[in-house]
Amino acid sequence: MRGDAELTTFEFVDRGLKYAIPLELAQKTGFYIDQRELRARIEQLARGRRVLDTYSYVGAVALAAARGGAAAVHAVDSSAVALEVAAECAAANQLSGAIHFEQGDAIEALHHAGRKGGYDLVICDPPKLAPTRAVKNRALETMRRLAAAACGATRPGGLLVICSCSAAIGQLELTRAVALGARDVGLQALVLERHFQGPDHPVPAAFPEGLYLTTLIAQVVAW
Repeated sequence: MRGDAELTTFEFVDRGLKYAIPLELAQKTGFYIDQRELRARIEQLARGRRVLDTYSYVGAVALAAARGGAAAVHAVDSSAVALEVAAECAAANQLSGAIHFEQGDAIEALHHAGRKGGYDLVICDPPKLAPTRAVKNRALETMRRLAAAACGATRPGGLLVICSCSAAIGQLELTRAVALGARDVGLQALVLERHFQGPDHPVPAAFPEGLYLTTLIAQVVAW
């Protein structure tokens, strides 16, 4: 172990937003630096929209949406600790009043949103579903069900941002899962943009599996 053994919190500034992440969260130092460009894009898209951020974790996407001028931001995560950190980060950036944090299951939150008429912008960034190719088929079915719930939570004409951090579920697989999921709930998804991990996570030409992060931004519409 190197560095200050007494250090308990990782403090930094990302795109002008201040964060303090307890090291006990552990997961990627508690922050996803590889999605910096995606958060910037979501910030641009959020203005005037009602936003649902599922799998919110420490709230980086929710903070970006709120700073971007979202009409409302609802952030959901299953971890009470992560949400506590997210609320503290929101307060540090004077965004507390713009974000409603809720502990709960992402799928349930998506279904509930669908029953209530949906959101203008839905973000769905689940944990890794396919850590190995051996479980790829099962992971694809899970992603399809997740996409169906996310499409149902997006009001007609609204935008869905859906991510896969599994190399086994790349651009083609994610696109198919979203297409099938949308169809399952009587909708269709029009892919507007494709995003990948940031340029500070380069991919060797001889190792295409290094492209592990795929994001689609799609408009959800009725048939």
